[in-house]
Amino acid sequence: RICGEDTVVCCFNFSDKPQEAYLKFDDKRLLRELLNSDWDIYSGETATPGSAPEITAELLGETDVQYTAKLDIPPFSGRMFEALPFTELDETVCGCNELSEADQ
Repeated sequence: RICGEDTVVCCFNFSDKPQEAYLKFDDKRLLRELLNSDWDIYSGETATPGSAPEITAELLGETDVQYTAKLDIPPFSGRMFEALPFTELDETVCGCNELSEADQ
């Protein structure tokens, strides 16, 4: 959902097996998790974090033109993120979970 400069992204897994989701953006984005239906406060199996988890959308390959964020979606769950424009300041302040070389 996009409203002005605000963007919210949701991913759902309606299967009984964990899934990987790949979100693509035209520019580098910082995804701040707003809701995860698998958090333990909702009787899920994922520990509720003390602060909002963050994921950075990165270029996966040298020829990629879109930035990609890889998400793990537990069975029968949904995750909601605020997609923020990425700034160089974010890289030094946020402690983001960036894609590792193994994920690339």
